[in-house]
Amino acid sequence: MHRLKANREGGIRVLAKYMGGLKDREILEQTYDRAVAKNILPRKQYPTLDGIKMILDSLAEKEPKAKTAKPQDFTEVRFIKELDDSGFIDKLYGAEVERLERPDPFRTAVASPIESARELVKTRARL
Repeated sequence: MHRLKANREGGIRVLAKYMGGLKDREILEQTYDRAVAKNILPRKQYPTLDGIKMILDSLAEKEPKAKTAKPQDFTEVRFIKELDDSGFIDKLYGAEVERLERPDPFRTAVASPIESARELVKTRARL
């Protein structure tokens, strides 16, 4: 996450690659800017149950077991918590970084940066 947030041009190139070679610089920049916002891709990547449920729901058509799977069975926070508690993540972002509150695992999931970019492309096509 740190590399993506610290290297805007590199992040935009990665987005372009994984968005089917999209060349529209404005859409790529807007997608990147939304992706690195704290509310979408926070510095501390604690998983959320809503986010895991969204993934399970998307898999349910192809994998029937996903319909009855419990998001909490796919969540393990001890490694990110250990990195967080040790101060490692804060050190990556510099000494002046304030301690960030751990997100609530029950918070509402947000649209992915890729979904946001697709919406931008669709909106532009309608104009």
